Amino acid sequence: MLIHLILTFEVSLIAWLKSGSVFSVLAAFLGGILIDIDHLIDYFIHFRKLELKSLLAFPYQQTKSVYLIFHSWELVILVGVFSFFYPSLLLRVFVFSWGLHLFVDNIDGFKRKGFNHYFFLFRLAKGFSVDKLKGFIPT
Repeated sequence: MLIHLILTFEVSLIAWLKSGSVFSVLAAFLGGILIDIDHLIDYFIHFRKLELKSLLAFPYQQTKSVYLIFHSWELVILVGVFSFFYPSLLLRVFVFSWGLHLFVDNIDGFKRKGFNHYFFLFRLAKGFSVDKLKGFIPT
């Protein structure tokens, strides 16, 4: 989590220096940090409650499925292509920050999970099953 904060701060600073817009800082924050809201969504789907203490140590091994909707390269690419056809600094900062977040997650979890886990279609093909997505259970 600390690495996401540091990188998001750096992207926010660059966006601020380039545009002078508070909104570009907000876009970087949304892409770099708030995409983790999908962990909150998964937690709520499984446990039907929200407890911050438990959420910080989300025990995927206690669940049967993992969705992580926003941890998806397909979505990053789709929004990135959209930003190419409809140029917007805010959208591009958001997509860059989001992609950087996923890249860091990929590097962090590569050895345990592999690269495929950050593709929504891969998780869908596995039925979002934790048992078939072995990397989500600490070994």
